[in-house]
Order: sequence, then C-alpha cells, then structure tokens
Amino acid sequence: MPRVVSVNVGSPQQAPVKGGSVLTSIFKTPSRAGGVRGHNIDGDRQSDLTVHGGPYKAVYCYPHEHYRYWSEQLPGSRCSFGNFGEKS
Repeated sequence: MPRVVSVNVGSPQQAPVKGGSVLTSIFKTPSRAGGVRGHNIDGDRQSDLTVHGGPYKAVYCYPHEHYRYWSEQLPGSRCSFGNFGEKS
C-alpha cells in the first residue's frame, strides 16, 4: 500500500543559470504542516502560475525507493526528500 513519507514545500527564489538567473520553486524542504488550503499545500508557492498550481495541475510525487539509486549514482551528494522538486 503506497504511503506518504514526506510532504515538501518551497518558495520562489532566484537560481543561477548560465548567463543569469531564473525564478524557481523547485527547491523543497520537508514541512510538518502539510495541510491543503484551496489549491495549495500550506507553505508551498509556485513561481509561474501559468503552468503550475491551480485546480487542474498535478502534485509531483517521487518514490522514496529511488533515493538509494541516486545516492549511489551521485556519491558525495546529499539526497533527501524533496531533492527532485517533489511535494511528497
């Protein structure tokens, strides 16, 4: 039976890219709140509401079992829930 092991939230922030920066909300951290208000999880904000957020947009989930694989593929990297931009 699938279960939620972590709910992660983030806020818009500038991230460096080649030649400048981009506004993104991909950086997520675990949240204890996890409540849903309207069309959003408490504490989570989207950077571009034309393609994210709202009643017809998905919540990105990622299997926790895959973190072991990525930890092996990315030695020295800190893999924790939310690293791939997922909410849960």
